[in-house]
Amino acid sequence: MPRARTINQIGKYRISNKIEERKDLADRYGAGRTFVVRGDLMPSGTLKDLRNAALLKKFSDRDPLVIPQITSGNSGRSLELLAKELDPKAERVKLVNISAEEMDEKIKNGQ
Repeated sequence: MPRARTINQIGKYRISNKIEERKDLADRYGAGRTFVVRGDLMPSGTLKDLRNAALLKKFSDRDPLVIPQITSGNSGRSLELLAKELDPKAERVKLVNISAEEMDEKIKNGQ
């Protein structure tokens, strides 16, 4: 069984690629060995935390770090959560979330 390893640590958040074998899913769907990465265990509840943590770590030495992204919700929330941990006062890390005009305001504003 593959062992979990920490991909990135951002403040209090540990971003891991822990892989679990799920015999129950294999049995339910008639599949062979079945492995999953648990997105629900990530800080913001999405696997996008893996990508966003890697992005923030790779470019964390830039000042300012401006990150534009097109998002419909959870990617923007993930990046916001991790960026706030890296830069609590938002002095260095600036996020620009580009979203559809008709999107719910709560999602646009990261609520």
